[in-house]
Amino acid sequence: MSRLRSIGPRALLLVAVLVTLTGCVGPALPTDQPLVTDDPKLAGTLVRDKVLWQYRLGLAALRAGRDDEAKQRFDDAILTMGGILADRADAQRARSLWSGEERKTFIGEPYERVMAYYYRAILYWRDGEPDNARACFRSGQLLDSVAEEGDYRADYVLLDYLDGLASAKLAADGSDAFARAEKSARHPLPPTIRRPTSSSSPSGAAAR
Repeated sequence: MSRLRSIGPRALLLVAVLVTLTGCVGPALPTDQPLVTDDPKLAGTLVRDKVLWQYRLGLAALRAGRDDEAKQRFDDAILTMGGILADRADAQRARSLWSGEERKTFIGEPYERVMAYYYRAILYWRDGEPDNARACFRSGQLLDSVAEEGDYRADYVLLDYLDGLASAKLAADGSDAFARAEKSARHPLPPTIRRPTSSSSPSGAAAR
């Protein structure tokens, strides 16, 4: 069982809040200084760039088939962003954790934050955890829903589509998610994938 699942979405957000508050009380860690870490892949990284490098290293590990490393990288980045988000209010609170520090600590561009949740969702799906995968798909959309550019908020067709797909896998109603995907899509979704069966997966193979 993954760390994110074992401690729960709300606990992750609480941890992020507590870490932030603790940092406000004690001396601030200089963000332009090298990160103190025993991770050789982060050696020489500046404190403010840690999350960005976790994104990059997580994606590189995923592409190389090092799933365990990828999970750790994305888990760390997601925890910094506020954990798994349950609703729009959670997304607003998570954003408030770092919006005041964005000039000091780089949390990534909006699309990078969303994709961290997407890649973690795919890893959950591979592990046969469509419920956690769906939570990450939804978290990505929720985070995007509070993006600065109003014209592009919550418009990731793929996240909504996979939200519905995960719901189908869980024998739940995914019609709302599919409807959002169809509404945001620039072109009609192919009929063959408009209403996938519960045995389908993001990669086209049966989910375990």
